[in-house]
Amino acid sequence: MTDSSQIKESGIIVKPDDAVKTETEKPKIDGGANSNEKVKNHRINEEIKSTLLFAATSVAAGYVSFLLTPAKPAAIPATSLLIVLGAMIAVFLGTFALIQKLAGKKNMQWIMGNGGAIYLFLWFVTWIIFYNAM
Repeated sequence: MTDSSQIKESGIIVKPDDAVKTETEKPKIDGGANSNEKVKNHRINEEIKSTLLFAATSVAAGYVSFLLTPAKPAAIPATSLLIVLGAMIAVFLGTFALIQKLAGKKNMQWIMGNGGAIYLFLWFVTWIIFYNAM
């Protein structure tokens, strides 16, 4: 005789807990409580901090570059361009030093990949936008 929790099928005893799970027993895949926990536990990592810092300083450097540039496009002397490039490089090196302090010692490849290229691009775009607006 078999126990009431066992079912006999074709000579093999099968226990109910070995049976195939029904659809109600399958794990739910949704964005419910688990996704909220991930959002709460998410911290801004070094790469994001670096990119945001370089983006913010590039906009400021672009505006300063605009202020240092003469109003007439044909009258931009080479010394003015050197002053603008010098200011841009000075702000970049200051931001580089700040990132080194916040994120630890990083090499130039890491810096360029996590904000340096963004800095150069946004600086140039900001400078052009302000220059064309005058």
